[in-house]
Formats: sequence, C-alpha cells, structure tokens
Amino acid sequence: MPTILWPLFLCGGTITCSMLAVHPLWLWIHLSSKLKRNYLRVVFKRYAKLVGQLAGKKLLAWAETKLKSFEVCCRLRADEYLACQTLSLLLSAVAALMLGGKWAFALCLLGLILPRLYLKMSLKRWKAAFYLQFPFAIDLLSLAVNSGTGLQSALEEVAENMPSGPLRDELWRAMGHIYLGGSFQEALEDFSQRSGIEEVKSFVTALIQAQQLGTKIEGVLNILVNNMRERRSQEAEERSQLLPLKMLVPMLLFIFPALLILLFAPFIVSGYLLF
Repeated sequence: MPTILWPLFLCGGTITCSMLAVHPLWLWIHLSSKLKRNYLRVVFKRYAKLVGQLAGKKLLAWAETKLKSFEVCCRLRADEYLACQTLSLLLSAVAALMLGGKWAFALCLLGLILPRLYLKMSLKRWKAAFYLQFPFAIDLLSLAVNSGTGLQSALEEVAENMPSGPLRDELWRAMGHIYLGGSFQEALEDFSQRSGIEEVKSFVTALIQAQQLGTKIEGVLNILVNNMRERRSQEAEERSQLLPLKMLVPMLLFIFPALLILLFAPFIVSGYLLF
C-alpha cells in the first residue's frame, strides 16, 4: 500500500469506529421516553431473574417475608427486591471508592438499607393518603345507609364516588373479594388488616359486631362519625398548639438576626467612623 494512503486509511477507520461507538448513544437519545422506560424495565427484569437464580430459595423466602408488610404500596417480587438491594450496594461501593476509604462502611451500609427505607417511606405516604380519605368515606357511607341503602350497596357507592387513591383501591379489592364468593365479614377484616390503621380496625370491628348482634347500622355509623369528627377536631387543636413552637426555629434563625443587624448596624458604623 502506498505511504500516502496510510493517513487516509487511519482517518477513515477512526471515523468509522467513532460512528459505530456513538450510534447506540444517538439511538438512545432519540428514543421516546416510553420506549426508554420499557427498555430499562426489560433490562431490570432480566437482571432480577439472574439475581433470583443466584440467590437461592432461602434468600428469596427471606425477601418475601420482608415484602409482606409493604404489599399494599409495593408490587416488587422477591427477586426484584434483591436486585434493587444489590444495585444500591454496588452504587454505594462505587461512591465509596470515589470519596475515599473512610466513607466506605457508612456508604455500603446506607446502600444496603436504602431500598427498605424507601419502602417504609412509601408505606408511610400510603397510610397518610388512606387516613386523609377515610373520614370522607365514612360520611358518604353514613349518608348512603341513612337513606335506606344496604351496607354492601352503600360500600359500592362509596367506592364509585371516592377520588382515586389507596382507599378507593382497597374498597374495590374488598368488593372483588365479595364478588368472587367470599363472605362480607372476611372482606372487611382483610380491608382493615391491609390498612394497618387503628381507626379503620376499630370501625370494621364495630360494623361486624353490629351485624352479628342485629344492631341498627345507622345508629352505629352515626356514633362512629361523631367520634371521628371529635377526634379530628382534637388533632387540629393539638397541631394548632404546636405552631408557636414550630415558628420559634425560623424566627431564631432568620428573623431575629436580621432585626439585630438593622438595630445595631448604624451604631457600629457610626462608632467605626468616629474612632
């Protein structure tokens, strides 16, 4: 090959290799967000399947027991949970190598417990949304029952008229349990157990006892609604009493220093100019 062709050959090879290397990145940038999510989901599922095969049955059973308390707000399988833990641990190990060895233990520990912390925060948000919608649902149920509707039909009306959220999903789940042949009492007990909220459990217990003893549901619901309103008003009063204490911290950190600067700055400046 002539000597003059070597630079052209090297330049062409470099351009070709660069285009081959950049082409996947160019395709990824121009993909739609939906396709990107689907691609990442497929990759994660394959990785989770590999982790599940390597973990073994005992570790998968341990992960399933850990996920049982988060089943209302989390749809992860055991192998997917282990995959999240391994990815978090790997990322924390990379961060520890970049920041230095003295942060290695803390970062690795954080990476190990980070998925469980995220699940706990998700469960806390789920319970807060459920608890926020629950009094409104009880008011609707009381109105429907007082108008002459049966308890099961009233629960269906409440589920239809509730806004989207965890409470509506759990009501439809209970209705589905009944439609599939389960008893009304079992559906209510499962509903209260999945919520994990004491008010819901006491409400369901009162409804079941009223049905078993033959007491009028209307009177029981009216008593429960009044008690819930009183409890909510007491909670609002307690939160209002804590407001001055909460305002004390921003006042000490931001408002008082600014006032001190405005009050004493002229004296300091005048004293500096005099001396």
